[in-house]
Amino acid sequence: MSGGHADVLRLVCQADLLLLASDLLAPPGSWEIRGRDVDPCALSETLGHAGLDGDGVLAEAAGEAIRHWKDADPGQAALEWCRLFEGAQECPPNETAWIRRDKGAILADLAGFYRAFGFEPEPGSGEKPDHARVELQFAALVLLFIARASERDDQDRETLACDALRKFLADHLSCWAGDFARRLAAVSDFALARATGRYLAALVDALGRAWKIDTLPETSALPIRDDGTPWECDGCGETGLSRPPC
Repeated sequence: MSGGHADVLRLVCQADLLLLASDLLAPPGSWEIRGRDVDPCALSETLGHAGLDGDGVLAEAAGEAIRHWKDADPGQAALEWCRLFEGAQECPPNETAWIRRDKGAILADLAGFYRAFGFEPEPGSGEKPDHARVELQFAALVLLFIARASERDDQDRETLACDALRKFLADHLSCWAGDFARRLAAVSDFALARATGRYLAALVDALGRAWKIDTLPETSALPIRDDGTPWECDGCGETGLSRPPC
């Protein structure tokens, strides 16, 4: 992977695109703190340097998401975010709502990844370790770790981090974020939510191709309702059937 400035810039720009996806999913109440005044020219440069968008789909989706983010009314967005992501959760933003495996095993595996890189979710966010925003932020952190190792020509650390990123994408983010994103784009009448879903779906697909991740095919998958199904058995060690491996 080591290849000088171009490789480092590509990795940093990929991380920036992941963080943009995380910000687009943030609660509208935090928008003023985060800022949503994204420069279209800077975004275009980031997309170009990231090396992910051979067919222009990601750039189109990113531009659309930013336009709607700038125009969105925070009050209306808050109501829609509540409908989508809280309460009954029309589109739950957590991995364990989509993957038919034992929740404890998923969360424990995520904790292992986070611990290895000294990563912690944002203080006070209330987001669980398997929340989409948390997983996006972690993947961005690992990309920056790889970039730093590449810049320092530390090939051992770079190789370890690249392997960790591929495993994280294959075992976690790429397994479910596409289904989540496509459902988000399909079930909301709110322009920003639809655009965010399209951007996230395009980004996950592009990252999977760039890092040679075998992702699950696009499906009409629906989130798993927490109704005491055998997919989760608290503490008994029985995990039921599993989804096909990613």
